[in-house]
Amino acid sequence: MLRAYKYRIYPTDEQKTFIRQNVGGNRWFYNYAVNKINDHYEKTGEHISAQYNVCRELPLLKKEENTSWLKDIDSKSLIWTSTHVDSSYKSFFNACKDRKKGTKNDGGKPVYKKKSYNGSYTTYQGIEVFWSKNEIKIPKLKDRIKAVLHRKFYGKIKQATLSYNNSNQYFISILVDDNTEKEKEKKVTYDTTIGIDLGVKNSIILDNGEKYETFSLSEKENKKIKKLHKALSKKEKNSKNYEKARIKLAKYQNKLSNRKIDRINNITHDLTHNDKTSAICLENLNVKGMLKNHHLAKSIMENSFNDIKTKLSYKSEWNGIKLIEIDRFYPSSKTCNKCGYINNELKLSTRSWTCPNCGEKHDRDINAAINIKNEGYRLLTEAKQ
Repeated sequence: MLRAYKYRIYPTDEQKTFIRQNVGGNRWFYNYAVNKINDHYEKTGEHISAQYNVCRELPLLKKEENTSWLKDIDSKSLIWTSTHVDSSYKSFFNACKDRKKGTKNDGGKPVYKKKSYNGSYTTYQGIEVFWSKNEIKIPKLKDRIKAVLHRKFYGKIKQATLSYNNSNQYFISILVDDNTEKEKEKKVTYDTTIGIDLGVKNSIILDNGEKYETFSLSEKENKKIKKLHKALSKKEKNSKNYEKARIKLAKYQNKLSNRKIDRINNITHDLTHNDKTSAICLENLNVKGMLKNHHLAKSIMENSFNDIKTKLSYKSEWNGIKLIEIDRFYPSSKTCNKCGYINNELKLSTRSWTCPNCGEKHDRDINAAINIKNEGYRLLTEAKQ
């Protein structure tokens, strides 16, 4: 089974330059490949592969005066970038097919990558980890990079992604094949099925009534961010003081982001690493459409619904748990979980309501989670038959 392990690294100034050169070189080659593919399609109407067609131009590009700097770039990373271009076009073609069939798919055509304050590149082969010395060896770099190897892994290293963020912190993510098999899928029963409703006031609501508070920032944290933004706006752009203020703001934002990611990781770990859980039911939310509501957009972004869904997805797969998404148009909040009555007059601002048919009192979010569980379990049992 493939697992990724991310570590903080502390490269020297020379190593930082090397990493940034490789990030820039791979960004240039990505844009070059996209441009070549688009031009060829416009002229001939045929699609070419970046890996098998554009990559063949690399030896000639390295000999040309304007692009001779490609010799200093890790050749394995350029090959990996070409496969990334091909996979981007494959996703685009699949999205086009889905749209023709009437299925909603937002996959767009690959666009050029622009230079930014963060970036990454991926390489493979020649990667070594020296646990006793807390050092990592990567291709094309003579000296080892110092790292904080806070957790050990066993298995074959498949690839490594080196990256830096907007506060000039450097990381390496190592993909490892640990030779373990995924757990067998557990037998699904109603009692071992969990229904989850994602909300704004509470980020995660379970069908048993358990609620996890929202991941939104406090008033104090929002004030500090505004203060740092104000300080940045007063600095002359591209000056040394501007860069200092920008990094100060970026570090604080990354601190808050890391805290939220850690909390999401802990919650999703508890939900998926449980012997009593065999299936998790979620609502297939249209997050992109929800963000158009300017009254809720900030809260939706802060709660990171897509991040929660992604982490639940791969952690469920690791632990033999089935993850099922119910239709986004299913009226989970408006349906009484006792009698099935649908309250079409229920407003978004109404947090609790009483069923006019059976008189049952409902907490809006808990009721939705129960209905999501019932619908998800129904779909799972129907799939078996």
